[in-house]
Amino acid sequence: MKYLVPLLMSVAVLSAQDLAPESIAHHAANFSLTPAAGETATVLSGLFTASQSFRFTSSGAPLAAPLSFTWTKTGPTTGTLVETDATRTLTSALTFTAPLTATFRTTSSISPAAQTGTLTLAPIPQPGPPLVNISTRATLAAGQVLNPGFVVGGTVPRRVLVRAVGPTLTRFGVTGVMADPSVAVFRGATQIAANNDWGGGASLVATFAAVSAFALPLDSLDAALVLTLTPGAYTAQVRGTGAGEVIVEVYFVD
Repeated sequence: MKYLVPLLMSVAVLSAQDLAPESIAHHAANFSLTPAAGETATVLSGLFTASQSFRFTSSGAPLAAPLSFTWTKTGPTTGTLVETDATRTLTSALTFTAPLTATFRTTSSISPAAQTGTLTLAPIPQPGPPLVNISTRATLAAGQVLNPGFVVGGTVPRRVLVRAVGPTLTRFGVTGVMADPSVAVFRGATQIAANNDWGGGASLVATFAAVSAFALPLDSLDAALVLTLTPGAYTAQVRGTGAGEVIVEVYFVD
């Protein structure tokens, strides 16, 4: 009995661990398919990029035709992988038994038979962001909203600077600027951050310089914020007081 309590405690700790990854983009994968009676095991290898999955083959093209995929983490140890092309949809339910190791059950829209087996993932190290900055300039009427989107790729969170600049554009000869823009960042329909009047903080001033963004006057009514974002798709929503010219900028800080 004295050994049973520590064993139960260790099992409880293991079951509470968050084993399923937030994203499987930029991971290599090995699929070991459980063979049916009388068959031999099959091992497939694959690669998940930011938006498409590929299968490695032993003959013919080194990469099989790509499939668009979506990965949804459904719990601490579970997730759903959906892969689609013009002819089929593959849906895999994964249960992680360790970090980056899972069992799976895959069904196909064109076959009644399900495939089961184990999956192991190996992250592919990512370099610094290839795209440092994007920006969009627009003239908004009163009440209009500018909604540029951006995607954080890779497998690790990134710090991102988002700015909505109106008043400071006059320094570059722009007339008719938006007097007081604000910016909010959404993931799907959920707002995760917002700013109106950046406030001249020393940390933001240093971040502007680090990414080579032009300086903002300390008392300007422009908007800016820095936030850490996990891989995924985001929308910056810009609106302001009255009408006028505004530029929205997204910088990848690291």
